[in-house]
Amino acid sequence: LFLYSAQTFMTDESIGKITSYAKNSPYASQQSYGKVYKTKPVENGYFDDTLFIGDSLTDGFRMQSGLYNSTFLCGTSMTVSGIYSREWKDGLTMMDRIKQGGFEKIYIMLGINENIKMENKDPFAQNYAGLVDVIKEHNPDAVIYIQSILPVTETTDKKGRITNAVIDAFNEALFEVSLEKRVFYLDINKSLKNENGYLPEEAAVDGIHFKKDYYMKWLEFLKTHAI
Repeated sequence: LFLYSAQTFMTDESIGKITSYAKNSPYASQQSYGKVYKTKPVENGYFDDTLFIGDSLTDGFRMQSGLYNSTFLCGTSMTVSGIYSREWKDGLTMMDRIKQGGFEKIYIMLGINENIKMENKDPFAQNYAGLVDVIKEHNPDAVIYIQSILPVTETTDKKGRITNAVIDAFNEALFEVSLEKRVFYLDINKSLKNENGYLPEEAAVDGIHFKKDYYMKWLEFLKTHAI
């Protein structure tokens, strides 16, 4: 830059190529952590050698997604702490399997079964961050995704036990965890809400658990938000 005069710098057409390179270079644009924005779609093979960690929502995703080459560590009423003790198979816990490693990508979705109250947000985030630490320790080369907690319908929200406002606050905390731990964050929640900020009534069988077409929307989101 010292060799340029101001006039030469502003009229040199080659300078304009830098912007184009920055927008299109796989090196300049590759994310290293944080929120994942829309990407070129991937095929189902992307999820080979992938681990999904979650609760009954993830179990429904397992049954509907057709990702037969993925590993699923999930179950009814699963919580962050439950991963450490829930049996997987052959006397091993789910955490035992995580510690065996060997996964290229790991997706985590936990939270809907926690005691979702505003005063519990910080302890939840701390426990979640601890889980991410263990996962990273035993799978150092894996791409790790934190998936947002999914929304609930207006009917469920109005009952007051699980509300979208508190879910949103918990998701903000999860986003901060992704930045702190330098892993990726997938904001699936917002993509599934209607114009009023709720999961559509027709999307779920009970206000929380999806019908098949919404599990497929979930899969489509993952396929179009892939590092």
